[in-house]
Amino acid sequence: PGQGVYATVNFTGTAPWTMIYENSEKQSTDNNPYQRPISATARQDFSLISVYNNCGYGPVSGKVSVQVKPSLSVLPQQEEVCAGGTVRVWYQLQGDASLDKDYIVFELLNTRTGKATGVDSTRVRAGTLQLRMPTELGDDYYQFRSVVRSYKLSTNSALRIKTKVDVSIIGNTTINAGESTQVQLRSNRSANEAI
Repeated sequence: PGQGVYATVNFTGTAPWTMIYENSEKQSTDNNPYQRPISATARQDFSLISVYNNCGYGPVSGKVSVQVKPSLSVLPQQEEVCAGGTVRVWYQLQGDASLDKDYIVFELLNTRTGKATGVDSTRVRAGTLQLRMPTELGDDYYQFRSVVRSYKLSTNSALRIKTKVDVSIIGNTTINAGESTQVQLRSNRSANEAI
């Protein structure tokens, strides 16, 4: 989307020529052939409505049909969020893609197991959403992923999901007066957790 291509316009007759395009834009040139730069964000036809020189109008023919490959862009507006918290996410689906029978799906992907946990979805092609993260996440590592399955589009974003601390205190709990003991804080999670 947004990448430019060139449409070749070949003239007969004497220069200079003035072209009127499908969007009513006017342009004059002495170049033959002329390379018209075109750009589109979705399927579009480009053509000449008319062309003239100092001797008058001449016939025009042909058109260029441009198709745009779909692309998905997603950007969380912060780098980390607590489990159960919300994160603002900007997203945009561009190109020749329809959401009539599909959704843009936002999910957390467990990088160890490959299991995806759904967060939200939308049929709106572009915007900003406040997404609430699940409250009960395991002690694994996650990536924030956005997909449109019917077009096989997927994008991963960096988003650190922080969870509440879960620790136990252990040690000898029975001591005599005046004695000391050692106690330890131990993470109750299988992943290494800084304490």
